[in-house]
Amino acid sequence: MKKSTKVILSILCIILFLAVGFILKQPAKVPGVKVEMTEVLPNGQSKVIPPFMSMNEEDLRWILEKQTLLEELIADKMATDRDKVRIHLGTEPGGDAADILSCAITLAVEQGLKEETLNAILDLIVEEVSEAGTQHAVLRKEDIIIMNGKGEVLFSGDEQLLP
Repeated sequence: MKKSTKVILSILCIILFLAVGFILKQPAKVPGVKVEMTEVLPNGQSKVIPPFMSMNEEDLRWILEKQTLLEELIADKMATDRDKVRIHLGTEPGGDAADILSCAITLAVEQGLKEETLNAILDLIVEEVSEAGTQHAVLRKEDIIIMNGKGEVLFSGDEQLLP
């Protein structure tokens, strides 16, 4: 009886050892991150906006360069650090990268901005994106939204929300 117990325990130990070895050799599952932009339609449904990856490389490079340049220009205009300005340029749903762009800006400011500062930022963005000789891109003021660090909207299209 003692011998059969030892054999059973030995077999269980071998099975346990093999199971642990098999589990440890499995590739670790790395969590993935997926960025997806959506547009909320008037009927309440969401529509996925195609990602930058569907653009050609030249348009993508141009948009990323413009984002960086605009962050620097706006930071200079506001006399603040570049880290306090975040810009995201994207294509309008159903549009093309070389046609109509939209722009979302987040500024790390506690209170609102003066209207003249806000208008200067808007003019700067529209002028820089529409600059002659670049991709034939169009960015209209109604396609720009500006928020503060708390997520409060300071400007949304033609509708200014400042007092």
